[in-house]
Amino acid sequence: MVDEKRAILAIERRLIECPHLVTYLSANDKTPLTDGYLIRYSGLGRNKKDITGRLDVQVKGRTSGTRTAPATYSLSRGDIAAIRKHGTVLLFVVYLRPDGRQLGPPKYAILAPYAIDLWLDQTPRRRKSVAVPLTDLPEHPAAIEGIVHIALLTQRQRMFEGDTGAVLEDGASITIHGTKQFSIDEPMTFSPEHGDFVVEVETAKGFVVPLSGVLELRPGSYVERMVDLEVRCGDVQYSNAIVRQIDTRSTSSSRPPGSRCGWSSMNSGSNRVPST
Repeated sequence: MVDEKRAILAIERRLIECPHLVTYLSANDKTPLTDGYLIRYSGLGRNKKDITGRLDVQVKGRTSGTRTAPATYSLSRGDIAAIRKHGTVLLFVVYLRPDGRQLGPPKYAILAPYAIDLWLDQTPRRRKSVAVPLTDLPEHPAAIEGIVHIALLTQRQRMFEGDTGAVLEDGASITIHGTKQFSIDEPMTFSPEHGDFVVEVETAKGFVVPLSGVLELRPGSYVERMVDLEVRCGDVQYSNAIVRQIDTRSTSSSRPPGSRCGWSSMNSGSNRVPST
């Protein structure tokens, strides 16, 4: 109980700085699966008409004898399956040293339905608990409010079971909500396992469906394509090459079925064509 109280105090110190959030947490809360909830407001006046979401919260305080805080937190299969039915819960974990001092920054995980499905699928059935990956809770209030925003968006996942990937065939647009900025100039992989983003597909009829599974985005330059390009490599020469970008500095060129070479940009700005 002492660990739980210290954990709640540590979390409240972070959340109280968030101007759009109000928390209701209790160390003596007997409600299964949660230790309270938080309310998000659109304005600073915190009027009822400005409420934009309510999110259930669970806070765990654990003593650890390790030098650094563990990167995961174990939840029983029964608990995490119950959360899947209940809906999204924002989990906060505070690790403490044996003397009661805090061990590292507080951590969090968004226990969203799609993330839970993936964790359960990746965990051997013989194991009675699931290792939930944790992330350090940022200090900046805007970053914390961004996490809450993503967690609230995942609440609608509860209404969907199974793979929703087929909706892409009828998708008019895809929106990716994230806690951090990302670039579409390089290949990106979005997996529910990490939980800090939500992918939504709007169908041609205007329905918004949260996308389950793993989404991979590859810019056109990373996809093989035929180009009018003459390539020479030693005694080998060919044109109409198949080109594909490998990373930000490397490109691969080939001519089916055999000849292949590649080139990389150097710091000096010159190009190098290795022999094959």
